[in-house]
Amino acid sequence: MVSPVSPEFQPRLDAHVREMVAFHFSDETGSPFWLDLKKKLDFDPRERIKGFADLPVLGFFQDEWLRCKEPRIFVPKAFKDKPIYVFETGGSTGIPKSRINIEDFRLDYSAFSETLPEKFFPKGSDWLEVGPSGPRRLRLAIEHLAQVRGGICYMVDLDPRFVIKLIKWGEMAMMERYKQHVIDQALTLIKAHSSIKCLFTTPKLLEALCEKISLEKAGITGVFCGGTEMTPQFHRFAVEELCGKLCGRTLAYRFPAGDVPRANLGASNRRPSYVHIQPVASCRSMWGVRTKPLCFIPSGLNTAVSICWSKGMPSFCSKTR
Repeated sequence: MVSPVSPEFQPRLDAHVREMVAFHFSDETGSPFWLDLKKKLDFDPRERIKGFADLPVLGFFQDEWLRCKEPRIFVPKAFKDKPIYVFETGGSTGIPKSRINIEDFRLDYSAFSETLPEKFFPKGSDWLEVGPSGPRRLRLAIEHLAQVRGGICYMVDLDPRFVIKLIKWGEMAMMERYKQHVIDQALTLIKAHSSIKCLFTTPKLLEALCEKISLEKAGITGVFCGGTEMTPQFHRFAVEELCGKLCGRTLAYRFPAGDVPRANLGASNRRPSYVHIQPVASCRSMWGVRTKPLCFIPSGLNTAVSICWSKGMPSFCSKTR
């Protein structure tokens, strides 16, 4: 397996892998899932796996396990007395996939908070989240982000599973009415609470919101936007047409190779809009990577991407450096 890191960072990556394998396959700290797997192997992973290149001996992790197995089998014994959260996917392809969470959303977004510019995401100001909440990590993460910065987070929920059903039923008019219902709630909160300075929402909802009001005139100074429809084209549209001089942070996804636009740092009077991949636990230990940037970033910066097997589940991370 090809290593994702530069040679100078390989020793750190291999040491991290050994630490994670020792944790998960230990009878004292491991979870039922990994300990059961260890019984089926004809070797001890803690002795066989010396680094990242040895991980394939464990075989592939099956997506279906996250649909059909009880999430608590992934809870390590070391955390058995901790409160456990279960986060789910949207369920658009069948039974939602579930994964456990203990505190990584707090750790990750506390670290993420330190990257936000004070001018546009002022500490002590309140936040508004408009988008999917429910059984998703993002809802707790954004609320914690607001709290760790000394603010309150107001919530307007959108149920993507209901939207998917409306599309399948061909109820496009009803879908539009539901979207307007969500936007109306957001507008009510923005107008009622002048303390709301920071906004998290999805691309579609950001566009719909900006059709109703000027976010800048409404007192919003920073926008954190993300979702599966966050494309390079929408990013450009948001910077040039929707958000004006607002500073943006974007929760983005992997884009096609070569389709990596840069923020305009020319003579424009608009501030560059930065993209920040959703933070995950591996942000706390980064390695260098031989890869092209996965997101739009100002010239002169580059992006570090890492793969991390944390004390929970495998995860991927990208962070502007």
